[in-house]
Amino acid sequence: MTDDVPAQITLFPPSSDIETSYWGSLAPTLWHAGLIWRDYEQVAFNLNPVELRIWCTFTDREAFNAWRQHELVAKRCPEILASKIEVIETTTPWARHDERCTCEESSAFGLNGHGFGNRKSVLYCCDCLGYFPNHRILELIGNIYGQLQSWALISGHVYDIWMLTADLENWALNELRSPTSELNSSGREFTRLVRERTGKQVWYCLFVQSDARTNLCPACNRQCTPAKWSHKRFVCHNCNLVY
Repeated sequence: MTDDVPAQITLFPPSSDIETSYWGSLAPTLWHAGLIWRDYEQVAFNLNPVELRIWCTFTDREAFNAWRQHELVAKRCPEILASKIEVIETTTPWARHDERCTCEESSAFGLNGHGFGNRKSVLYCCDCLGYFPNHRILELIGNIYGQLQSWALISGHVYDIWMLTADLENWALNELRSPTSELNSSGREFTRLVRERTGKQVWYCLFVQSDARTNLCPACNRQCTPAKWSHKRFVCHNCNLVY
């Protein structure tokens, strides 16, 4: 079992035209606050009364129980909070994740983009391999959180270009696997910043195709040792890379 909570939030706006009103702001606000994962969906139904249904997945039980009291939600959505809201927990498993981190204190973290199958959290515990809910990442790193999330989304788009298109495939693959590409240079800089904010070791997870992976670091060419959490991956202590 995981701690994710898939849910349906139902609002009752005066009309189904939500694109130009504040009624459509709740879901993106929940995401910006780190309370839900990015893969939410909202649809306005022209019923009587009108219903705006938001399908989302809260990052953990704490986020599900306390989202109305979150500072950002209260600031951006006061009119919505004052209106009628129905919230039900769903049983749809489409957005479930691995176990979240439950360690009292993690000794090290891994920073991961949103490519190669990962679309949710960007920070993982190296002790239990559990993910960090976004609101916990926000608490850990403060004002660089928004920039980090933007970088993670961009990394996912680059991965999609490599997987789904031919025109820019070589460019995208180079961005993903080159330690000095613009994408990875930015990711490694975020790794440094997260290390400064947390005071912990933070590894940057570099994309390397399995058939190209050796014990020689892609960045400095030094011999590396297998990662303690995965015999298929290596770690470079000189470059703070996991690949």
